[in-house]
Amino acid sequence: MKTNPCKLPLWIFWRGRKKTSKALLALALLLVSSISYAAAIKVVVPSDVYQDYLLFLAGRDPAAIQDFSGTHSRRDVVEVVLFSQALRLGGWQGPIYFSEVDSYQRTMRLLSHGDVVASATTMFTSDISAHPSLLQTQPVVEQGEFEVGLYLKNSSPLLKQSSLTLDQIKALKVVSNKQWSVDWSTLEILGFNQRMHTTKWQSQVKMVDVGRADALLAPFQASEDMSLQAFGVTLKPLSGIKLGLQDSRRFVISRSAVDNRRVFLALEKGLTELKRRGVITQAYQQSGFLQSKVADWQLITP
Repeated sequence: MKTNPCKLPLWIFWRGRKKTSKALLALALLLVSSISYAAAIKVVVPSDVYQDYLLFLAGRDPAAIQDFSGTHSRRDVVEVVLFSQALRLGGWQGPIYFSEVDSYQRTMRLLSHGDVVASATTMFTSDISAHPSLLQTQPVVEQGEFEVGLYLKNSSPLLKQSSLTLDQIKALKVVSNKQWSVDWSTLEILGFNQRMHTTKWQSQVKMVDVGRADALLAPFQASEDMSLQAFGVTLKPLSGIKLGLQDSRRFVISRSAVDNRRVFLALEKGLTELKRRGVITQAYQQSGFLQSKVADWQLITP
């Protein structure tokens, strides 16, 4: 988003005087700078998501995007686009600065302390509700919509087996993050007893790649075979099985950040309009997240 110039009526500094001092002019320029800065917001986004977001944009204005398909499209990437579009539709015209992070825990800390005003990707409602310092928008992913696959290394022999029993599937070593409470509790309740924890998404992918874990949970992808490409690794979903994560997802806003209320109201207004136009459903379908190819797969839920 581009910044609209903030014009301060400098005449107020010299009204009734023929000349203004250098000190007053410097003060005027300082105030202009301060107001312009206040019109900008800083939001947090995972580093890998931000890099793919830039590749997905390819120089385009996010507000102008109507087709959410493409090589670098995925759920969290299109959410950054939806975040930007909702803000613009809600009346926010200031620039957005992205702060890249690699840790979910750090994301929560930045939001709780007010170092950033919002997250440009959604979070599960239960995670947001556990932090009184956070505000949440209306649902972007509705309850019951979030389905994920068990993603294995491309060369895993398990992908070639025609059928696996539910007990065999639950015996897999699955890597996740304890801080992702919905993911972790879903695996636990469903009886995946070989759960492995690591805080970074890249570490999860690498652990599957080197064989330390059999699988990880990931949303379905838009590629022809629904394969996941990340950090030079190719992972594919175990066919016939999908897990339901039973929670909605929303954008989150810090209660203590500057302009939090204005950002919240802009997002709410913009999301309502995006829903009315069907843009959110379209974005999730074209990114592969709402995946028609797995409609008849067995759904396992807690």
